[in-house]
Amino acid sequence: YSFEVDIWSIAICMYEFFCGKLPFGEDFDDPMDIYRAVCKEELSFPNFVHDEKSIVKTAAIEVFGEFISLIQPNSNENFNELLDFYVDTISELGSKRESKSILQKCAYNFPAVLQFFGAEAWPKLKPCSAKMANERDEKIKLPLASSIGEISKLLGSELTESDLLEYV
Repeated sequence: YSFEVDIWSIAICMYEFFCGKLPFGEDFDDPMDIYRAVCKEELSFPNFVHDEKSIVKTAAIEVFGEFISLIQPNSNENFNELLDFYVDTISELGSKRESKSILQKCAYNFPAVLQFFGAEAWPKLKPCSAKMANERDEKIKLPLASSIGEISKLLGSELTESDLLEYV
């Protein structure tokens, strides 16, 4: 087996821990049926990922940066649902105390998210960055401010000058 197989196994376990079911072939016993499901089925997440109060969602956001940093992206896989989960989590947050806690974790994970998805994802991530940068809570601003140098390297000079300098 390879490193990629290990990461796949960890991801399957994490999905099952967070979602309470297997991502593919939940109802199958035959390994070939499970294999076919992995090849044909689209990965989806349960509705709880849109529940702001969900303990599971909070736990998923807490380890999001570490999780995606372990994934080895390749051209055959589409991780847009992970990006959408992160972006939707931030955009749906209100001003409640539990929302601030989640937003703090999102700010902490922001550099890993940007590194994984690259500058191509900046149009989706820019509003998230702005929301976190405009927060009054230092626990949200500090992780983002601490990583501004790395974020600017990932974005490149043009995007840094046009989009980040207003926050510095």
